[in-house]
Amino acid sequence: MEKNLGEFAQTFTQGIWIGTGIFAALFFLRLYLVIKNKASRKWITAAKGEWLVVALKFLFLLGLLAFLADIPVWFITVATFRPIASLTAQHTFIFVLVSIAVMEIILSFTVSESLIQQFIKRILFLL
Repeated sequence: MEKNLGEFAQTFTQGIWIGTGIFAALFFLRLYLVIKNKASRKWITAAKGEWLVVALKFLFLLGLLAFLADIPVWFITVATFRPIASLTAQHTFIFVLVSIAVMEIILSFTVSESLIQQFIKRILFLL
């Protein structure tokens, strides 16, 4: 039984490390794209007349705040693998998720020019 539990713990720990690697890669890719397109981003308050974009960015901000508040709650109360998985892997995973959430919260106050133009074109196309 101890052997099976050890294998089970190892599997969960590997899964957490794989998930951490995937999310970290997404974080760095997003950060690279933001830095690359920094010149085309402007503050959301400068998007005058685009109330739908501003409203959706605000809803996205609220969702990210809820996600950020839920991360520790999920790992403390819901995560059934918590007692058996490596604490280092869990803490690294939490750090990466919080980093993504904080970066996206900061970015929710800005909007790229192409998003506004493409978003309006898509809405018009759907109408």
